[in-house]
Amino acid sequence: MDTLPVSELIFVNIVRNFKYVSLSDENSSIIVSSTDDESLTSEPAWAVICCNGRKFYRFVTYTVSSHYENTAILTNTNLYNLNACSLALSKPPLDPKLILYDRTRQFSPKYAHSAKVALIQSYADIENSAIDLCLKNYFNTSRYLHTSDIICIDISSYCPELLYSKWNLSYVYFKIDSLEGPPFEDTDVTCGYFINTEYTTLHLVSPTSCFIPTVLVDCTNTDISLDTLSESLFNVLPDGFDELKNEIERMITPFLLIEPSRLKLSPIFLLSGKSGTGKSTLISAVAKQNGFRYCNENCMLLQNSQPAQTESAVTNVLTKVTSLSPCILHLRNIEALCEDESGNNDDRTIDHFVRGIKSLQSEYPVIVFCSTSNETKISSALQRIFLQVVRISSLNYESRLSLLNWILRKSCLRCDNLQEIARSTANFVFADLIQLVSRAFIVHFRKSATDAEIFIRDAVYHLKFKDFVDAIDEMNASYADSIGAPEIPNVTWDDVGGLTDLKEEILSSLFTPLSSQGLSRSGLLLHGPPGTGKTLLAKAIATECKYNFLSVKGPELLNMYVGQSEKNVREVFARARESAPCIVFFDELDSLAPKRGQSGGSGSVMDRVVSQLLAEMDGIQKSTGVFILAATNRPDLIDSALLRPGRLDKMLFVGRCDDNESKINILKALTRKFKLAADVDFGKLVEQLPLRSVTGADFYGVCSNAWLNAARQLIKSTDSDGVSQEDQSVIVTMEHLRMAMKQLQADDSSVN
Repeated sequence: MDTLPVSELIFVNIVRNFKYVSLSDENSSIIVSSTDDESLTSEPAWAVICCNGRKFYRFVTYTVSSHYENTAILTNTNLYNLNACSLALSKPPLDPKLILYDRTRQFSPKYAHSAKVALIQSYADIENSAIDLCLKNYFNTSRYLHTSDIICIDISSYCPELLYSKWNLSYVYFKIDSLEGPPFEDTDVTCGYFINTEYTTLHLVSPTSCFIPTVLVDCTNTDISLDTLSESLFNVLPDGFDELKNEIERMITPFLLIEPSRLKLSPIFLLSGKSGTGKSTLISAVAKQNGFRYCNENCMLLQNSQPAQTESAVTNVLTKVTSLSPCILHLRNIEALCEDESGNNDDRTIDHFVRGIKSLQSEYPVIVFCSTSNETKISSALQRIFLQVVRISSLNYESRLSLLNWILRKSCLRCDNLQEIARSTANFVFADLIQLVSRAFIVHFRKSATDAEIFIRDAVYHLKFKDFVDAIDEMNASYADSIGAPEIPNVTWDDVGGLTDLKEEILSSLFTPLSSQGLSRSGLLLHGPPGTGKTLLAKAIATECKYNFLSVKGPELLNMYVGQSEKNVREVFARARESAPCIVFFDELDSLAPKRGQSGGSGSVMDRVVSQLLAEMDGIQKSTGVFILAATNRPDLIDSALLRPGRLDKMLFVGRCDDNESKINILKALTRKFKLAADVDFGKLVEQLPLRSVTGADFYGVCSNAWLNAARQLIKSTDSDGVSQEDQSVIVTMEHLRMAMKQLQADDSSVN
């Protein structure tokens, strides 16, 4: 029979729908769904469950549900107790296959005279009074348990006072150390006893250590029905982290199956990734799914000005986790232990930490995970003890889409156009996506919550694509530099007039590479006079192609410190590879890559920058989804090595407008948001231009001056008539455009 493990909270809400609620217990009862007419009409009863060759009496409740045909629904704690062995020092293998038989066998459960209960140690030092309160409230109802069973007590249900304590606990685990009661005649089946504070004397014995039930579900929805149960089964591991989780589990599997005394290796591993990539979430999920205690420590808080105090803090942490085994210790910001407050190498602390890790001894395994956002700061002495290093890279499109789906389901939210949102969040990490969904919900609340009470009562909120767009704009405006998020510019083909041939050439380079021959174009160089629309064209290409856009001004990469300019170049290309598909646009390329050797040697700053730029552009050929566009008005100053095939493959000239059709298209693009009078004729206006060749910047000046002339005229007329300006709008006429034409001053120097 198949099983569907659920959390204790969901299980409690399921059994509340049955008539025999008082006889059902989330730690020992099983709900069986079947289409057998006889079983559907039968009342809850005792049955023999066979699991891994061991037989148990369990209380079985039947439910009418064709959706879960022939399925047993039981909690993770119940599944664990059916599989666990009391003397096992390694994690018990969980076999979900159950055999249910002998439903008609008569069984009369008995009450235990005394029960010894042991608290399973946790990272929080819970007071005895709180422990007594948990056990008293829990055993006010009769609980059917066996020796060595694990009890998972939900704090919110049985001891809500602890929810507001400093320990921040959700569950407390206990183990039945021993049971004493009347003997049973049936010896071939393991029999348990009812425990109730009215008939049973409880004895709290010394805390113990063991694996705890795997937590497969993390759901706080209290309105669960059988028809919606499958939608509420959320794994604690976010979607998109499956490959990393599998890799980590392969690393720790030997330490789960083999006793620690037989292994001579210290299980310590390193996770490296940018801040917010989900390192803590990943390790915590692996710990929960494998029955480990999860201990989290920040090494920045362990580091002290006095080395002796730092060593004492490290010793206290290692001693604590030894008593909590089986345990996963997560040391965040491990690089903080490598340096003291003065920034010098702290070899004394590292040596003490390494000796402490190697001397860890416990009955159950203790696995140490160190995490860092800057792997280069970890000393070589510390790097040598790591058995394996896992590097968490940036999220690709599929991973971002999976994570957004998971976050929305987790928050009871919905959105239809997640594909476009995933494309617009390149270089976002896990924490940024959580922040994005939260901000989008706030934006949705501001727009939709006309009645706050009705809005709050809604079970599922349907977010719109515009809510996410506004949230992304807010995030880029508030901390775009910290997340390094490239933007998709809001420039469309409608904003670009003319340049039709250039559009087709660039699009053909992007979408029709010679991939079948193993060749592809890596970049293009746009050159021409200032103001012809080179930057505007690059932004429009990125927008229409749904590419991320990294705009780099040449001078902003230069730095006075040795090596910093080259590092800035490397970081630009690293961000582009992480944000693929991406267009990297270098404006004023002549200032970043001048001809080498101008200063009389090859060791100048600019020569090193050009060499670094060449090396990075060669690496682009191995990457997919990164395209380089560059612009300059002095191509003769650029180093010739950049202009060879394989780097900037082709040079495209962006010149002034000579034909009337291009001029008309530019004017239409610039005035498409204007209110134009009926007498405006762009054809006549172009014929009256004082210059034969003009740039897009010249037309921009004409249109802006025309609008300003119309606005000034409107202000003068409203001041004389006394009519409110709010009731009128600015209308640009042919006369305003002619006046702007006269203001266009272009001599031979500006033309050249």
